Amino acid sequence: MLPLKPSTDVTTPDLTGQPEWRQRLLRMPLIGKLLGANMLIALAALSVSAVFGHPGLFALVCLALGVSFVANALLVRLALMPLDDLQRVAQQVSDGDFSARVTTSPIADRQSAELGETFNRLLGRVESDRARIRHLVRQSLRVREAERAGIADELREATAQQLSALTMHLSAAVRECENPAQAPNLAAARDIAAHMVEDIQGVAESVYPGLLGEFGLAAALEALGRRVSRRTNLDVSVTTDGNDSPLPLALVTALYRVAEESVRNVERHAHAGSVWISLARDNSTVRLQIDDDGLGFDVETADRMSNGIGLFRARELLAHAGGDMQISSAPGSGTSVVATATVHEGIDQ
Repeated sequence: MLPLKPSTDVTTPDLTGQPEWRQRLLRMPLIGKLLGANMLIALAALSVSAVFGHPGLFALVCLALGVSFVANALLVRLALMPLDDLQRVAQQVSDGDFSARVTTSPIADRQSAELGETFNRLLGRVESDRARIRHLVRQSLRVREAERAGIADELREATAQQLSALTMHLSAAVRECENPAQAPNLAAARDIAAHMVEDIQGVAESVYPGLLGEFGLAAALEALGRRVSRRTNLDVSVTTDGNDSPLPLALVTALYRVAEESVRNVERHAHAGSVWISLARDNSTVRLQIDDDGLGFDVETADRMSNGIGLFRARELLAHAGGDMQISSAPGSGTSVVATATVHEGIDQ
């Protein structure tokens, strides 16, 4: 969610043009102001006793003021306790805990109690809006992945098949060609069509892996490892725990994108020799880890420049699906990407 902008209707007193001593006095805690007021009254009593010659009056006033100050301090502390609870909840919300709520205080006055109830209602609405946004994001991800799957199927079943048929016809034409001048051209056309079939199939896999929707995440990761090993010099090892329990579609897609972008980054930038991909599920937690022995990078610098970097886009996609991703790396020490998510019962599949 985007950070809320401060309202322009709320104004705060401008104390910058006032003397420093006055700024300090105005910003003094309430207990300090009460003590200062009692001391002024005590000084006034001392002046009166000095003028009218009643030394006992000063002692009596100081005693009364001392008792009054202690009582006032206790009352102010009790009155401010509900505000302390409000500040605690606000800090928890600022740290990301939107389940925090202001507790009902038996010593709160009517205005403090109403303030706490209003704050709780506001937090309830915020949490409800966040849940609705997460639901809409999951729906959007499902629709988008369904569209990608449809496009990939169209590429495989229509475009690639038609090009395969064209390749077969060209191969037959090469065999039956009796004109030595035309045979090389037909053979070149056949080779181009064959390469186009491979390219179309590669594009279809990048749009949406066929195994992902049909056989699940583990099979898609193993196919990803084989595909990368064939086209590069990387030694890609994929291990799974054999748990094929169904996962929400949005989470399956997000985890696959994390693995895909991690391997792509290794292939393009890491200059690594080996990549290890592991997938495990323990009760309600699924964990995907991708390690490599490459050059590594500065994670903090890369995070600040995350625009256009696929791995950080995959992290955002995983966050929308209810997961979290951690990247551990340093120049010269390889990279480890760990994606985890908790699968709740009854979540949309």
